[in-house]
Amino acid sequence: MAEYRELTNIKWTSEKAVSIDVPSRATFKPERLFFPRSVLREVNGSLYAPAWLIERKLTEFSGRLEIEHGLGATIEVPDEPRLGAVSASSIIDFFDAASENLAYPKVVLGDVKLARSGPRAKIPYAVNVTDLGRYPDNKWFGRVERDGNWLPTRNTPAEVYETVKEFAADPAGFAARIGKLHGACCFCRRELTDARSTETGYGPVCALKYSLPWGSSKEEK
Repeated sequence: MAEYRELTNIKWTSEKAVSIDVPSRATFKPERLFFPRSVLREVNGSLYAPAWLIERKLTEFSGRLEIEHGLGATIEVPDEPRLGAVSASSIIDFFDAASENLAYPKVVLGDVKLARSGPRAKIPYAVNVTDLGRYPDNKWFGRVERDGNWLPTRNTPAEVYETVKEFAADPAGFAARIGKLHGACCFCRRELTDARSTETGYGPVCALKYSLPWGSSKEEK
């Protein structure tokens, strides 16, 4: 069982997120806090956020916001089945290498995006796994942590879980296959137009930025 807290002052909703307005001691005006729907639970028509997320926001905004004004009762909700952690250190190595040339490297694998967090993130230089939406409306599927473990959320779809596993097995090869399949580079998302880029699965500029080979050895001879 896990603890959840009711969101009682919901002012904005979308398919992927909701927000509550809470009083601010700093500005004396309400401030808006966002909660992704992927971590919320609906019970008897009301939405509840995980207690751990509430505690994190209380810590982040302590002394500035009266968050308690936007919350209701705490209840216990049965845990949902969770997909197990998988070793994916190759993904960390791949993004670390790309960070030599890029501040925020990212990879788009169909409907899944992997992006390296920055130095000021809660977990710096981890790789976050989301859908293609923009924050705060994007759906978060978990992260590959610095120790190389791919940790999905309880709501991560099996197909996303498998996509990350396949990418971890061969980051360069899987990225190339996705590029060939969709006819677009999975790094910059531009259409592949010339023959060599189409054959490789990504273009020469991204190959350089992500420290990848470009073109076949046959062509280079």
